[in-house]
Amino acid sequence: MQQTSPTPSTSRAEEAFICVSQQLGTEWTAEAHKAVTELGLTPFFYQGLQKAHEGSSVSNEAHRDLWDCDVIIVAISENEAKNARALWVYNDIEVAARRGVRCLIYAQSIATSGAFRDWPENVPVQSVADAKQFGERLREDLRPPLG
Repeated sequence: MQQTSPTPSTSRAEEAFICVSQQLGTEWTAEAHKAVTELGLTPFFYQGLQKAHEGSSVSNEAHRDLWDCDVIIVAISENEAKNARALWVYNDIEVAARRGVRCLIYAQSIATSGAFRDWPENVPVQSVADAKQFGERLREDLRPPLG
């Protein structure tokens, strides 16, 4: 039997860009990986990217991956959420949201989700208590709506 490649428009799986703060543990990365792969997305992981990395080969590669993805997932600490403009991913999130790319931002925090005012209005930051709640919320947010 001869195999043929499906046309790109019908075979392309969604890709997820996942940026996890270096201030969060590896369990956050593990939760994100489980959530996206369970839902059939292809994950692209970056942990600990900093503004200081701008212009480096890793940063350039991350930017290319980010713009090829269908959804951007960011997990950060409460302090990082309060100072969003200092994050490596901030400017990309702002542009991606304007272009209609799905952006899901989660902060490990006990603050209410509306407490983080440094983000664009169309990119709400959700507060989660820990990695487990992050994984649960991410699964909910990634599931397609019923109907």
